[in-house]
Amino acid sequence: MRPLLYHKLDDDEIKPTFDELMDVIILIDNNWQLEQANILEFNHRIHTEITSKPILAKIASHDLPYYSLLNAAICGLERESHPAIVSLIERNPSALLWRRDDDRQTMNDNRPIQMLASHPQHCVLMPWIATEFP
Repeated sequence: MRPLLYHKLDDDEIKPTFDELMDVIILIDNNWQLEQANILEFNHRIHTEITSKPILAKIASHDLPYYSLLNAAICGLERESHPAIVSLIERNPSALLWRRDDDRQTMNDNRPIQMLASHPQHCVLMPWIATEFP
């Protein structure tokens, strides 16, 4: 499944929710001193939002620092946020294979699946992914 491009969305309810979740990921990424309780709260929030609005896991944007919520979570979150990453993957496993158009032009291959596999903390999710989404 191809991503739904953010700038083509008409839904005024989905864009603000997507933006808020992206902002929270960036906040966590930029604040290493964030308390564990806040990270657990975020895991719960993303799970709740993604469960109630699965479309959030299908959105991508070339205009944002991160291409998708899954990319942002892989790059900006640590081991404590594996539940959030798992929720995103469960709602849209095809996002594991997405890459930005500009990556195609530069021959970079920063697909989420490769980012997970090479990440020192997130690589532990690979056996689960292989089992659930062969």
